[in-house]
Amino acid sequence: MSLETLPYPLNTSPVTTPHVFTIPPLFQDSIALYLLSLLILITGQIIYATVGFGAGMFAVTLLVILLKDLPGVVSTILCLTWITEVLVLSREWRHVWGRLLFVIVPPLFLGVWIGTKLLAAGNGEALKVALGGFVAAAGIHFLITELRGRNGTSQLDATAAKSQSIRPLMAAICIPVATMSGVLGGCFGTGGPPIIVLFKSLRLDKRTFRATLLAFFFATSISRITSGITLGTLGMTNVHAALWLAPGAVIGTILGAQIYKRLSEHHFARIVSVLITVLGLTLIVTSIGQAR
Repeated sequence: MSLETLPYPLNTSPVTTPHVFTIPPLFQDSIALYLLSLLILITGQIIYATVGFGAGMFAVTLLVILLKDLPGVVSTILCLTWITEVLVLSREWRHVWGRLLFVIVPPLFLGVWIGTKLLAAGNGEALKVALGGFVAAAGIHFLITELRGRNGTSQLDATAAKSQSIRPLMAAICIPVATMSGVLGGCFGTGGPPIIVLFKSLRLDKRTFRATLLAFFFATSISRITSGITLGTLGMTNVHAALWLAPGAVIGTILGAQIYKRLSEHHFARIVSVLITVLGLTLIVTSIGQAR
């Protein structure tokens, strides 16, 4: 029987590896770049799981420098941050200040929607520089206050927070800050700094601070993922790269949770102040670099 008379077509094409097992384009077909990216992500998630923020400041900044793909990195990391948020919140949800979250999440969604719709007018990077300067100054203020031992009133823990109502003045401050965070997140992907400074100024204890902040960022992730899918900025190529980095997100979260358990309230507060300062300086440096 000749090949032409076979009752079924003969597949003579070479066997190819399934797409999911090939190196994602984000890593430029380089195992070395992938492994370095994985190490950066693990470190970023350790920071994120330890204090409740900082993954974007560390991981996104270094990965953009390494991989030269800002949209790809931002969208890929967006697919990963929820892993830390869900893993931590599954154990710490009792420490979330629900009443505060109820006040700040609706304006967050509004801000994200406005941010994704706004067309940049004028010098957007100048806004980021100004934001970075404010955040850095706030971080330095918090750090100096703690180093001098002027801690003021006792910190607000989850039990006290749940029994405390949101005062009109507090709501009047929280709502525009949350809206600003949403707008900045939608425009620049850097919506965290205003809400982090707000949470620090409320003098929450470390468990309430981290749990409520991660819950806020989880809501942010849902909003940004929905917007990304709707607008087409988040696609399967980002999901593919995220699957390759997902083990690093899990490892970083586990290690960060162990570090968090060993931190006293005093050391936690100092670390948060230092990271707020670094976050502000990072915004300034990256904005100036992009403007050139």
